[in-house]
Amino acid sequence: MSGHQEPRLNISTYATCVTVFTVAATALVILTHLLTGPNPILYWKSDYAIFLIDMHHALQFDQEIGISSRFGWAHPGPFNYYMLAPWYSLFGEKEGGLILGTFLYNIGFIAASTWTVAKICERNTAALFLATLVIYSTLSLGSRVFLDVLLPYSTIFPWIFALCMSVAIIQKHSYFIPLLALTLSCVTQMHVAFWMPAVVLGVSTLAGSLLYKRPERKEILLWIAAGSVFIITWIPPLHEFHNLSKIFEFFTSRPRSDHSLLDAAHALAVLMGEPMQGTTLSYGEAKPGGLPLYLGLLAITASVFCTLAAWKNNNKPALILGYVVLIQLGTSLYALSKIAGPILHHSITFIPMISIFIALQALLLINQNRSSTRIKTTLTFMGSLASVFFIATHYQQINNAVALAKTTDENIARLYSDMEKATQRCTSTPTINMNQPLWRRCK
Repeated sequence: MSGHQEPRLNISTYATCVTVFTVAATALVILTHLLTGPNPILYWKSDYAIFLIDMHHALQFDQEIGISSRFGWAHPGPFNYYMLAPWYSLFGEKEGGLILGTFLYNIGFIAASTWTVAKICERNTAALFLATLVIYSTLSLGSRVFLDVLLPYSTIFPWIFALCMSVAIIQKHSYFIPLLALTLSCVTQMHVAFWMPAVVLGVSTLAGSLLYKRPERKEILLWIAAGSVFIITWIPPLHEFHNLSKIFEFFTSRPRSDHSLLDAAHALAVLMGEPMQGTTLSYGEAKPGGLPLYLGLLAITASVFCTLAAWKNNNKPALILGYVVLIQLGTSLYALSKIAGPILHHSITFIPMISIFIALQALLLINQNRSSTRIKTTLTFMGSLASVFFIATHYQQINNAVALAKTTDENIARLYSDMEKATQRCTSTPTINMNQPLWRRCK
């Protein structure tokens, strides 16, 4: 008898492929919708209109700061404007190019995050991470998170990629080091709220890398290159030093914190717990508590226990990830206590994304146990089913979000037409008075 045996059907491998294919196919469908059909002027308003003005300056290479803040200064740098400039030009300086560019960058960051996770664990775990990332971000923020050009939505996936790179770098995947510096610079320029989490992540990654294993000459050179990249990317914002000084004054001039650490802890738990109950993150101030509070506390507790279990079982990837998660949770707690005025959920949407990495901690612990093949296969299979089910049940919502993003605001279009006709009839600089109902339409 021949000793040849047919290879057994590997359910885990096929389930992993199904997950990746489902996400990739959905992204391709959205991309097709964005590329096809008319490309009208959308007549953006409010902060989106300000974004368009800044994009005009970026095309003239004259934009040196980010979008304006309600606190009287602008976010530090123009990184995202210049990233989107090619797409904006390609689409005839219309809003559709900005939406397409934002979507492509976000898909790129999601793919890069998944690939990075695959470097530190098995592929089935990376596929589960991908499914968790797509499902959780959509539930938390709605389908618009993939298309929205404004912060904080536009910073979500770059920040997730930075967290993935941090864990990989500590485990000596040193080629990520300059890219981490570039990404941290990018998100901080786009949204100044990242300055503390980004600095802490960069420093903790450097410290963790040095403590994990003595660095080789190549790694030292890469850290030097990373420092150079960081400095170079901050040259344009330094030209607007007055803006940076206003930001610095804003963060240092207040004599005390607006929130106690207890209030900040409550807000952090609610912020993390809201998406876990299957609802979109609330707009405005944190709610009193209830189920989101307990779910958030449960997630934080789970991270602590996963980290302890990783330390006990000498699971290096899970332990490193646990340290990164706990350090970021501590940073978020302190940062929330320093927020001026009310803690507005819609301004800090990146914080609850740490829950994705708490789930990854648990998956890394399961992967360590070689006797749990059946459990891993079951989880991978369930992940693929969840991906297919989620896309099937949310496809219409996703499709509506794409259609809405490409729909012209008729009210603003009519207002623009009326104002254009009125100004053409004027022989001198006109004065335009907007009544209250009209002003509300423009906001």
